[in-house]
Amino acid sequence: MKQEDDKELERYLKQFELRAARPLQSPQASTRRWTWQLAAAAALVLAGGIALWFVPDHAGPAGGVAVHDFQPAKTQTLKRVSTLALTQVAIEDQRTFEAIMTSQAQTMFPPMDGEQSALRILGKP
Repeated sequence: MKQEDDKELERYLKQFELRAARPLQSPQASTRRWTWQLAAAAALVLAGGIALWFVPDHAGPAGGVAVHDFQPAKTQTLKRVSTLALTQVAIEDQRTFEAIMTSQAQTMFPPMDGEQSALRILGKP
């Protein structure tokens, strides 16, 4: 029985013809895809850079107050304190650090009791 099965399998396999293998595809297709992706990434980076370049010119200040409404005469001049010095003061003396930060906040922002102050408007009954 085994020999008959072998002969039948041989006859079945002879029905098929061998074909030559196709040549391998060139790797240019993957190179084209890689350069296309690189070009797309470069375009996105360029577009993002241009957007970041022009956005601050058109954006208004926080809180919706127009720049021309700001009155610098009511604020004091700002004294710059370095971050390193502030860090050292915060580590060594917490009360001095709080006093420096309070004075900086008072000189950086317009007074809260001014005519255009949001806190004054919210405090009205």
